[in-house]
Amino acid sequence: WGMARELESKFEQMQAQTVTRLGLSLARPLWDLNLPSAQAILAAEMLPADVAGIQILDAQDRVFASVQRAVGEGGLPADALHDAAGLQRQALLRREGSDEVLGRVLVYFSRARMDALLWAQVGWRALEIVVLDGLLFLVLLLSLRWVFVPLAELRDALKEMSRHENEQVEELPSARSREFNAVVKAFNL
Repeated sequence: WGMARELESKFEQMQAQTVTRLGLSLARPLWDLNLPSAQAILAAEMLPADVAGIQILDAQDRVFASVQRAVGEGGLPADALHDAAGLQRQALLRREGSDEVLGRVLVYFSRARMDALLWAQVGWRALEIVVLDGLLFLVLLLSLRWVFVPLAELRDALKEMSRHENEQVEELPSARSREFNAVVKAFNL
């Protein structure tokens, strides 16, 4: 969950920085009605994959300039931009040195990249768990075999001894562990 919090924090920070930059840099092109300059600024702000679209609205809420990422590239359909209220941030565009509002900029953000990173992380964690479980199973299987093979040999020797009360019984081979070796020596006496 630490990664989710970190990504969310960076996402919020990127949103705030993007909106602040646009609020500062778009007032002049809107005042001058300089569409190429505004479009160049919008194109530069579309570089982060988390920005789905940007609209510049004048004081009468008419679209002055707009740009959006294609749907396949993490963008939203044009009619869905307005429905993405939770991922929309805005800044008022004010004339330099004045409180006069020239318009506003709306920035639409997409969580698609962040969600993809989180799902990839979940997949890796699941794979790690499966691999670790497999290794633990193998270690357990080998350790149980290490314990039960000498026990089975001892059991078989005891059965053999009970069938041949007075006859000579074959000696058991020495075991790998100290504990079993002590039992085997006591049996072989």
